[in-house]
Amino acid sequence: MRSERSRAITILALAALTLASCNADLEGFVYNPVHCSTVPAGGLEIDTADEQISRDAVPCDEPYDFQFDYPWPDGVFSGADPRPIPDASVTRRVVPTRDGEGELDAYFITTHGDDAELARVTLVYNHGNFASIEHYLPRVRMLHEMGFNILVWDFRGYGKSLPDQTPDSDQFLDDARLIHDLAAELAPDPDKIISYGISMGAIPAIEMALDAPPCALLLEAPFTSMQRIARRNAGSSIPDGFLTKGNFDNLGKIEGYEGPLYVMIGDEDELFTIEDATDFTTGAKGHSELWVVPNARHGVGRGVPERGPFDTYSLNILTFLGTHATSCGITKPD
Repeated sequence: MRSERSRAITILALAALTLASCNADLEGFVYNPVHCSTVPAGGLEIDTADEQISRDAVPCDEPYDFQFDYPWPDGVFSGADPRPIPDASVTRRVVPTRDGEGELDAYFITTHGDDAELARVTLVYNHGNFASIEHYLPRVRMLHEMGFNILVWDFRGYGKSLPDQTPDSDQFLDDARLIHDLAAELAPDPDKIISYGISMGAIPAIEMALDAPPCALLLEAPFTSMQRIARRNAGSSIPDGFLTKGNFDNLGKIEGYEGPLYVMIGDEDELFTIEDATDFTTGAKGHSELWVVPNARHGVGRGVPERGPFDTYSLNILTFLGTHATSCGITKPD
């Protein structure tokens, strides 16, 4: 199975060339899921190249292991590895979609409570395009170690969410709003919610931020727009609106966001560029900052938090929140 980055580049390039002559909707080409119904007993081995800490996918009746002992890459942590997440801290929620056509698999993870301020903050983690929640659990473990409450969910067609088919763009955005409503219901303080999106997860993250402004928006290697990706990879001029409905135009939508924005990108990212990330920070109306991480690529295992490394990743996020996202209620680290 191809990784997220290689599959995305190949499909989007081919799709752009094909659709230029048939006026179809490119948004349906974005998804790259692994649904649990396709996973045999014993799991499914996933080819993730040098993504050292990715796990195999599990079948529908097997629970996710929030305490897995990951073989973390050398140099990520200066001290002890992130603590396992106790089963008692994890609550599964199966959320019926508003159109009645599916169910979203979501997990609310309560804070370890070491930091009283962070224990009041809930971070909604919108994962990337590849596979399912399980692929991103190492990142969830990192954010839990920082001290947040976390809500993580799978899109339709991914992991244990239903149906096993991916959503259209309107469904995807409505599901994002539904999950944000769930976060407000479960959060210890509904006014202290952070929307976090990695890669394609920037689509639901930005939708959440526009629908119900969070105390901060964090974007890691964010998805830009279908048009920009298609133009870059197809090498052709494609007019705006020709291939898509605009639902996934994150660069256009970010102009409507007025809250604090922190954008992170690796200088070796294979899908998105420093220029792309800069366009988010210049497009947003509120205070925004960009962190470019040396030697970081796209994905889990060699991306921003790992190459940051983690201590710097944690410090930078908490410093930004403490300085520029005061409604999150976090004191700037010393």
